[in-house]
Amino acid sequence: MLALLTPLLIPLFYRNSFEYFYVFMLPPVLVALAPAAEQVVLPRVRFAICVALMVSIGTIIATIRAPIDRKIRAAQQQTIAVAHQLFPQPITYFDFSGYLGDYDRALPFMLSGWGLKGYRERGHTAFINAMKRKTIPLLIANHGYLLTEVSGQAQVEYFIPEDAQALRENYIHHWGMLWVAGRVVPTGDMPLEIHNRVPGAYTVEGGSIRIDGKLYDAGDLVTLSRSVHAIDGNRKREVTLRWGNNLEIPDEEMIKAGPFQPLWFFP
Repeated sequence: MLALLTPLLIPLFYRNSFEYFYVFMLPPVLVALAPAAEQVVLPRVRFAICVALMVSIGTIIATIRAPIDRKIRAAQQQTIAVAHQLFPQPITYFDFSGYLGDYDRALPFMLSGWGLKGYRERGHTAFINAMKRKTIPLLIANHGYLLTEVSGQAQVEYFIPEDAQALRENYIHHWGMLWVAGRVVPTGDMPLEIHNRVPGAYTVEGGSIRIDGKLYDAGDLVTLSRSVHAIDGNRKREVTLRWGNNLEIPDEEMIKAGPFQPLWFFP
């Protein structure tokens, strides 16, 4: 019977103990406590009242949470549907927990507290190494770690600095939680060198730009290899290089027209 109480020790060392974990942890604990509860909470009428009270509290909490959960699920489903619209063919992507279960997830571990701790202790640039092996045109910023690092707003260094810099320099915000390969080239008179880590075709947006000695106008496609590229000076306007051939930014009609995709999670 005492063995049924061992789940109470798990939160002492298991860092991934999110809310759902306690739902699965409590049943064996309650079974172990049942004999003692029956002795302490006699007579049975009083015990029944306690059970009814717990059920009532659980029902109230579930009722309060239901609208919030529906809103979260709707946002998840919408994000997954849009990701499949933008990338109808399977791709490799970065994210926190494996949103697109039918596509290839770039990192083999979850970026939870435990996963992040192991990543930093190993000291390997996991993101850069993944980008060396595969073409990764999509990043889903479905956690604060990813969002603050890719947007350059992190107050704490969650990722290894080289990884964080690589994400900031190679991804731009596209829609909602979705970031795609690309970069914003600022105005200026001095030549620049950019280290592109996501090879492929990019659309030029906002103005003309000269890359590796060739002039590209807004709307043109430029193919960038996984290497360093030279950008000329005398840039009068800010120019965006966005992954793909005029990759569409979803609007409400596009979202409604898109087929719903199943909601997947990384196990």
